[in-house]
Amino acid sequence: MPVYPGAPKVRAGRFGWLCVSNNGDCFCDNFRAKAVAAFVGLATPRGRLSGETRSCVGSGGVPRRDRAGFAMLRAVPYDPTIYQGAAAHYRQGRPPYSPELEPVLAEEAGLDGRGRFLDAGCGPGILTVRLARLFEEAVGLDPDADMLAEASRAAKGKGLSNIRWVQALAEDLPGAAPGPYRLVTFGQSFHWTDEERVAEAIYDMLEPGGSLALIVHTVTGRPRPPSPGLPEIPHEEIRMLVARHLGSTRRAGQGFSAPRGHRFQDVLVRTRFGEPRVLFLRGVPDLVRDSESVLSGYFSLASSAPHLFHDGGRTFAQDVRALLIDRSPDGLFWDWPGDTEVVLAHRDPQQATG
Repeated sequence: MPVYPGAPKVRAGRFGWLCVSNNGDCFCDNFRAKAVAAFVGLATPRGRLSGETRSCVGSGGVPRRDRAGFAMLRAVPYDPTIYQGAAAHYRQGRPPYSPELEPVLAEEAGLDGRGRFLDAGCGPGILTVRLARLFEEAVGLDPDADMLAEASRAAKGKGLSNIRWVQALAEDLPGAAPGPYRLVTFGQSFHWTDEERVAEAIYDMLEPGGSLALIVHTVTGRPRPPSPGLPEIPHEEIRMLVARHLGSTRRAGQGFSAPRGHRFQDVLVRTRFGEPRVLFLRGVPDLVRDSESVLSGYFSLASSAPHLFHDGGRTFAQDVRALLIDRSPDGLFWDWPGDTEVVLAHRDPQQATG
C-alpha cells in the first residue's frame, strides 16, 4: 500500500469503506494504488473527487471524523481480499448466537411465516439458514463468492429451498436485492458498511412496520456465567501470536483496521429509523470448543485470515496448536462468546412503500 506524507492511519472496510487520517487531509486508496484522492477539489488519476467523496468534508473543508479521529471517506472499490481463505473456517470457528434469537425476533418483528427476509453481509449464511424457516422467501447477500458457496452448501444440508444467494455489496442495495422485506439483518457485518447510507436504503426496502436487526456478540458489561470446569481459550496469548506473525497493527485485507469509535445506535438515530431498541439475549453459557475450532475462529477473522500469512498460516497454526495442547491436553476449551446483542429498529407502520 502506498505511503503518503505524514504516515496516514488507514482503516479498511469489507464493504468499501476506507478511513484515513493524515494531518487533517482526506485520502483515498483502492488498495492497488490505482486511485488517490487528496483533499477537496484536487485532481486525481480518475479526475476530481466525486460528490460522494466530498461528503467526508464538513464546512470550511475540514474532514468529518469519527470518534477515533479518523476522517471518513468512501473508498472507490471493495477489497475482495478482506476474508480471502476465511470462508472454510467461518462456520466451524464462529460461536453460535443465543438460542433465544428466533422466538425473540418473531415476537418483536411480528413474524408469522409470511413475507421476505434479507440477511445482508451474510457470510456463510449463519443467520440466513437459521432464520429462513420463519419466512416464505429469504435472500442472503454478500460480496464474497467463497462465503456464498459455503452458505449454499449449508442451506442444502438443511433441506432449505427458499433461499436465494446474491453476490453484492450492501452499498449495492436496493438494486441488488429489491424489497420489500419484513426483516433485514446484519450479523456482525453492519460495521463494514457505509452505515448511515445503507441504513437509509434499508428503510426504503422494508414493508411498513418492517424491522432492521443488527446482531452481534457482546461480552463487555454482560454478566459472566460460571465456568463448566474446562480451561478457557487463551485468547490473549493467541492474539500475541497473531501480532508476532503479522505485526502489532490490526490487519484488514490489504490495509489496516482501527478500533470502532461509535455505536450502531449513534448511526440509526440520525436516520429515519430514529432511536432503536437494544435487546440482550442470553448467550450459550456452556459452549465447548476443540482446538481446531479455536484455530478456525482466528482464521475466520479479517485480521488473521489465512492470506495474510506468508505461508498461508501454516506456521501460525503450528504455534497455536502447540499453545492449545499445552493449556488443555485433551484439546477442549470453554468458550463464552458473550450475550447476543440485537439493535432493533422499525420502519414507520403508517408510511407506505414507494
